[in-house]
Amino acid sequence: MALATSVRVESNAPTTTILRWAYAGAATLGVYRSADGSSYSLITSPLLATDVREYTDTELSPQTRYWYKISDDAGSTFSAVVSVVTQIDPLRIVNKTPLSLGDATDLEDLKAQLTTREQNQTPLDPCIVCPDNGSLVFDCSFGCIKFEAVASEDINSISIIGCPPLACPDIHIIIPPETTREICGWPIACGHEGDECFDAPIKGGEDGRTLDQLGYVYNGYGRRGNRGPRSCPCNPTGENPLTLVCCSEDCTIDCEDNPSISLKVCGGVAPYTWETTGDVEVVPTQGSSVVVRFPEEYRNDDPTSGAAYEQAGVRYTVGNGGACAAGGGDFATVGSSERKRLLMCDGSVVDGPFWGTCSGSRTFSSTNGNCPSNGQPYLAGLQVQIATSNCGTETHAVGVGVNVDVFNSTKLDIRSQSQIDAGCNPLPCNEADTAATVTVTDAAGISTTLVLGT
Repeated sequence: MALATSVRVESNAPTTTILRWAYAGAATLGVYRSADGSSYSLITSPLLATDVREYTDTELSPQTRYWYKISDDAGSTFSAVVSVVTQIDPLRIVNKTPLSLGDATDLEDLKAQLTTREQNQTPLDPCIVCPDNGSLVFDCSFGCIKFEAVASEDINSISIIGCPPLACPDIHIIIPPETTREICGWPIACGHEGDECFDAPIKGGEDGRTLDQLGYVYNGYGRRGNRGPRSCPCNPTGENPLTLVCCSEDCTIDCEDNPSISLKVCGGVAPYTWETTGDVEVVPTQGSSVVVRFPEEYRNDDPTSGAAYEQAGVRYTVGNGGACAAGGGDFATVGSSERKRLLMCDGSVVDGPFWGTCSGSRTFSSTNGNCPSNGQPYLAGLQVQIATSNCGTETHAVGVGVNVDVFNSTKLDIRSQSQIDAGCNPLPCNEADTAATVTVTDAAGISTTLVLGT
């Protein structure tokens, strides 16, 4: 059996939580829930199909903490445990000692009172909010219209209550320096799409960073004085009817300090489809607004020890003695041996001599025309392409006795559950390739591409 990984949960409503995960196995899945973190019950009957990656738990109690875990073997083994506090009813006034503005008799009266508070509050004095078990509560019934919160922990539940017009107020969440925080669980009224904890974790860097309620992230520890416009305008220009704009303040993607950016497309004919090249991915793959990010394996800050993945491969010793081999461009090998390498949790690679399973036909051919015909001397700068039917293709400069390793692109996950829980991932940021492109295509087949770089 294979355990579910990347398990995360958030609340975006008072009675609802959303559980998401990744799974590489072939069994059906069961979701287990607990109200005390100790006693769990199966809540998915029938079990979820193998390809399901999301479950919405409903009819829960507001402002209540729940724990979740997933099993694919009827409760014998489980994924990592995650927990969340459900949001508070947005119409509920939590403050027990409200300002002396009288009691609201109905919803319209409440709106009028809160509007008066907004007009009277000093704009330079945001109210400070502290997280509790991954939950933040922004309560306008205190007379607040601006809020600041220091993310001393990851956040997956954000409640906004009693705020005019019962929507998102001005919120700044501060990510301290040298920390990484996951912030998600925004109320539906705030317009976020969900799963930001997985899609866009925020690194504080050396000076700290700040996230606002619109999803903008900027450098600096605290509220910025002159924010400027908060919208992300996108107006089709030029010959190409598709216009692609960056909505992040820092649009240079970097695995360590800025692992995700937000993009928007306009013009053309919806729906839009997104694709990437390089070591980045785009989420979602359809729609007008997306997040470009480094995949999960590059977003690991706490690697543990041991091996994480293994790759099968073959080592060739290639040479032609100074002349092209039979076939005019085909090359013989002096020798070959099947090998295996291990990708360790700390990002290092341990290579052979392990026996692998990289069998299948293989060919050797010149890629640059420097082997003109059988028996003729090869020219300077000769390159040979080694293609193995199930281990991929590599191109290398060739001379007599050159060793070339070709490995299957498929990585076999050999991590234990304790390694997964500890954050074991084999590819650190310094191995990430930031040279990438993002291409968006509209329904008419028109495309535009943005080149990303360091």
